[in-house]
Amino acid sequence: MSEASASLPAGLLIRAPAHALAADFADAAELQPVTWTKGGLLCAPRAADDPERAARALAGLTHSWEARDAMAGWPEPPSGWMGGWYRRSAAHAPAPPGVPELIQTSGEGFGAAGHPTTALCLTLLAQLPPGPALDAGCGSGLLTQAWIALDRGPVDAIDLDEAAIRHCHDSLAAAGRSAGVRLSRGPLRGLRDVDLDGRVLLANIPAAAHRELLPRIGAGTNVALIAGPGPDEMDEIAAGYEACGLRIAGRAVSGRWRAMIMERP
Repeated sequence: MSEASASLPAGLLIRAPAHALAADFADAAELQPVTWTKGGLLCAPRAADDPERAARALAGLTHSWEARDAMAGWPEPPSGWMGGWYRRSAAHAPAPPGVPELIQTSGEGFGAAGHPTTALCLTLLAQLPPGPALDAGCGSGLLTQAWIALDRGPVDAIDLDEAAIRHCHDSLAAAGRSAGVRLSRGPLRGLRDVDLDGRVLLANIPAAAHRELLPRIGAGTNVALIAGPGPDEMDEIAAGYEACGLRIAGRAVSGRWRAMIMERP
């Protein structure tokens, strides 16, 4: 056990009802909520994947709490606060009313570890127009699941990695959000213009995958959410979408990482 993890209590009871925690649930989400009780929210903070972040969350709690000698459980994968969403496993306590949540099973799809670009994309989803979406390189499926949770429209989700497709499928099923999603496995270079026409493009993928996707962008692609390239490659990729007739209409930044909304004028 690391020094940071050992500094956290084995168990933790946050003394507040669900409605009182809703307004500032971000810190509680990092402390691995396991069970709602009459006394409040029982957590297992040592199950956090980043004990230092959990320690900061504990220090930031605005509600009273008490340590417990025993862990309330060891839910996997760990929960966290991500782009305004509570990301949890099926073994974690559900979100308080009014707090958006995403449910993930254990798996190998990109996004499961809370990558900065995934969080940035989640913050921008509400700025996109509703309608059918294409999640190109869906990974663990967080953007697909969030699109469904927001009731924005159906999603075609595609990834080359069979493990990612399985992870996305299992997480959607655990969240009860499989309806309206069509999963397929294959390379982005296999997409056709018709596969993208009229769809909101969600593309949180590495620069190499964007380069595969760009030749498939036609006049029917009117809006895209792009992210994923390293900080030194994002300008090049954005320029590629601009060459397809799209313009930057919004952005989110975290350190050197960026996500952009691209729209056709």
